Amino acid sequence: MKTAYFERFEIDLTEEEARRTSHQGDCLSDVLELLETPHVQAQIEKIDPTLIREELDGYGAWDDSELLDPEANRERIIWIAAGIILDDIQSPDPVIFRKFPEGDVIALFPNMIADSEGNITSYQHVGQHSGASPELINKLDHATEKEYRPLADELINIGYNLVIWEE
Repeated sequence: MKTAYFERFEIDLTEEEARRTSHQGDCLSDVLELLETPHVQAQIEKIDPTLIREELDGYGAWDDSELLDPEANRERIIWIAAGIILDDIQSPDPVIFRKFPEGDVIALFPNMIADSEGNITSYQHVGQHSGASPELINKLDHATEKEYRPLADELINIGYNLVIWEE
């Protein structure tokens, strides 16, 4: 499953569902078919229609009268979710691997801001995702491919499209 993150909720779809629902041409019949899928129905039913309308309003693509139709809003949000997931799949994730003095390897994602304090997203076997100071890129030693390969494989298995920077 892949996740489309919105400000007010999340929607999970498989990669195949996202590809089938977000493509060139008219997507409506594919969106309607996906909305009949039990796991999608269950997710949509849990989301307050007001939250969907507010989320869609932020896109500025529909006027207030168009956003009064909850069924059309469900269709729109599923179509957008599929597009978000495809963008995430197709977008590369630049990563820099470093190691701490004791040998633990950390993946640092310089383009993924983790919080309002300027920390970047990081990942380790233990602890997994966390914020980290971007200064670690220059302070820690480079990890060799042999050292970082298990962590890179783990990241690929959870859906990252890694582009390894050797900074």
